[in-house]
Amino acid sequence: MKLILALFIFFAAGCTSLLVENPIGSDFTPEQLSDFEGSWFISNKGDISQIIDLKKIDNIGTFKTASIEWNDDEKTFDLDEGKVILKKGNKYGILHIMDDEFQKSERKYLLITLFKTREDQKIESWLPSNKSIKEFLSSGALKTENVDGDIVITDKPQRIIDELESNFQLIFDQESSVTLTKIK
Repeated sequence: MKLILALFIFFAAGCTSLLVENPIGSDFTPEQLSDFEGSWFISNKGDISQIIDLKKIDNIGTFKTASIEWNDDEKTFDLDEGKVILKKGNKYGILHIMDDEFQKSERKYLLITLFKTREDQKIESWLPSNKSIKEFLSSGALKTENVDGDIVITDKPQRIIDELESNFQLIFDQESSVTLTKIK
């Protein structure tokens, strides 16, 4: 799997992902969604910083994303476009990434992670911890299904939210935070 930039987070090769079939969480208001629209400077520890643009395409939280990356091999710029859905959990936001790697089969999956809007108007998000997420998913805390080698969470949406948030320190790698700063 290639390194994919999809809004707040980088999912790297070999990373165990949190997968669901349908978006979970409640809707942001149209005004709250408008606050996410625009250009964002993304920085994370150890990786090159980038800019991503978000364009709201509906009032249920779906956004088109676009960023440009330099391709050293081809000596060209590559446009990376995608789609994400933003929803609210209990105390975190939920980012649903529509990833092409998981869209190839008949069943469509969404990668998910949690994010938080900070008081300084920045957004912070975290990668799942590879070892901890495997242990968590195999613990039986949530209903899952093995589909073509991928573990998909099939439990009730509110139960998924409750378990992810209450196990936040275990599931998400605190050292892998990604910070977004809106460009005004």
